[in-house]
Amino acid sequence: MSLRALARRALPPPLRALLEQFLERRRRAIRYKQTRQSPTDYVAEFDHRSFRKAKASILWHDDWEQATRQTLRVLRQVGLVRDGQTVIDYGCGVGRITRALAETYRLRLLAVDRSADMRRHARRYIPERCFREGGVELLSDTDLFERLPRLAGSVDTILFIEVLQHIPEPILDTLLPRLLPVLSPGGRLFVLGNEHLDVDAAGRLAPRSSPVADVLERYSRTLRRDVWTDGFAHPRFSFLCSAAPQPSPR
Repeated sequence: MSLRALARRALPPPLRALLEQFLERRRRAIRYKQTRQSPTDYVAEFDHRSFRKAKASILWHDDWEQATRQTLRVLRQVGLVRDGQTVIDYGCGVGRITRALAETYRLRLLAVDRSADMRRHARRYIPERCFREGGVELLSDTDLFERLPRLAGSVDTILFIEVLQHIPEPILDTLLPRLLPVLSPGGRLFVLGNEHLDVDAAGRLAPRSSPVADVLERYSRTLRRDVWTDGFAHPRFSFLCSAAPQPSPR
């Protein structure tokens, strides 16, 4: 049994709470950037040469396999992914959800991540046959942006799994309007993760900064909101959205 587990059993609740706060500060000091040069700097550092550290930066407290299986169950329960669809996995990281989807469905998957290190890990983590058979393409965000005009109206689902909350709000204010036009008429945007952003519109860090729901409502219509607890160490919040109709010309 770990020292942390022993402490949880032995310490009274007030001391356990203090221990958890101390450990969380230690984890944040290791994981988060100490200085930020701009309001559009990410808080979390995701460029890891080590695959182990890359995985650890994605899921802190969760069991990797269990959380992945539960995420697939969430997608099934929402009725979001089906064979034959085109899906963008934005912020794919090492390819955790891309791989799970490719091994479960017959899809065209565009796995997108801004980090060259994450894409390098994804290239190794996702089985080669997924690339060879044409189901998965691994792209940088720049690659995706160059393709957006050709993708207009053709994408069934855009996924932000454990990622949108980490994107600074100033970036989301340019990213979402660019991405949403690629959705087909019945296409959906799906967000799973925290309910608040790490970085608000002014680039400030706060324990409870801008709600994800408020940012989504500026650019899309939220059709469904859920909280998921089974299979996750901490509750996950999800938002199922459609593209907002364009305002009529005056």
